[in-house]
Amino acid sequence: MRKYSFSILFLFFVANGFAGNQEIKSSSVRFEIKNAGITVEGSFDGLSGQINFDPLNYAKSAVDLQLPSASINTGIGSRDNHLRKVAYFDVENFPSIRMKSKFFGKASEDGAFRGYFTLTLKGVSKEITMPFTCFKEGDAYRVKGDFIINRRDFGVGGKSLIMGDEVHVFIEVMLSDASKSKKNPSPKPIRSKYPQRLEAILPSSTVIH
Repeated sequence: MRKYSFSILFLFFVANGFAGNQEIKSSSVRFEIKNAGITVEGSFDGLSGQINFDPLNYAKSAVDLQLPSASINTGIGSRDNHLRKVAYFDVENFPSIRMKSKFFGKASEDGAFRGYFTLTLKGVSKEITMPFTCFKEGDAYRVKGDFIINRRDFGVGGKSLIMGDEVHVFIEVMLSDASKSKKNPSPKPIRSKYPQRLEAILPSSTVIH
């Protein structure tokens, strides 16, 4: 990957108007977890919230995102319904997953940033750190980041000999300048690269325990 110096990267963002409020054009939130030794993928839809990120002024930058927990999708309906129950996401009592920024770290020479967030899931709040990148694509900006959490820290399922504790979360968002954008319907999801992978790995009767 071509590297940009810290100062040139900042000038790039300012020259292209990436300062102030941004609007979510499309989004993808997916996760991976080990189950019976196999990597199982899933996703959530409906990412929404406020994004105000200025690489020149971290103190005034803020991100507050929400995700409907009932939108969980592993490609198998019976398993999704199981995961929506009290033992896992308990979507009736905790309908939203929230990710709110505390502050941002400095950008490195390869165009990466570091965000420090409070993640609230199933009524439990934990501090997380998410490295992410942000680059211009046409009239929008692609933001990609990922982080790892322990599902049991949030009370999502209990101890299991089959299902792993660590969950790797991947977030990808396309942003536009809110002041220049027209009001659009709900953000479009970014399609997964493996839409049929889960069905190929696990039969429809499989439930995560």
